[in-house]
Amino acid sequence: MASMTRRLVEAYAADEPSKAEHDKAMACRDADDCVANGIRLFRRIAEVDARTQTVGRGASEQSIEECLVEIDSIYSIWLVASRRWLDGAELLMAEGYDVEGLDEFRATIEEAAILLGNADFEGEILPLDELMSSAKPDNPRPDRYRD
Repeated sequence: MASMTRRLVEAYAADEPSKAEHDKAMACRDADDCVANGIRLFRRIAEVDARTQTVGRGASEQSIEECLVEIDSIYSIWLVASRRWLDGAELLMAEGYDVEGLDEFRATIEEAAILLGNADFEGEILPLDELMSSAKPDNPRPDRYRD
């Protein structure tokens, strides 16, 4: 009895080479599921958002504003979680695994960020006054364009 138990414990304790591969495959399957669920949830949020804005035309301005604030909060929660899942999925992709729907998921995350005004191009937008002050008033090389 003790020898049987010992063999079971040794088998349990052994780090089988296929176990690590199996664990990665299961993580990839989980990532596939999370990506698909994330896309579905985003569509659901967008549907609720659109319905709220359409139906809200007849509602009071205060009640529609409260609903829109709540929807923005839901988008924010979704975006934080989705970026976390995207990071994990990209790690799996870097290791050679394929995560289904990842391109669509990235596009969905970008859309959510734009909807929330959190797109990463904020630093690229400059005020017109700043742009005008950095422009050169004259052509620095006027002879260059003469025939």
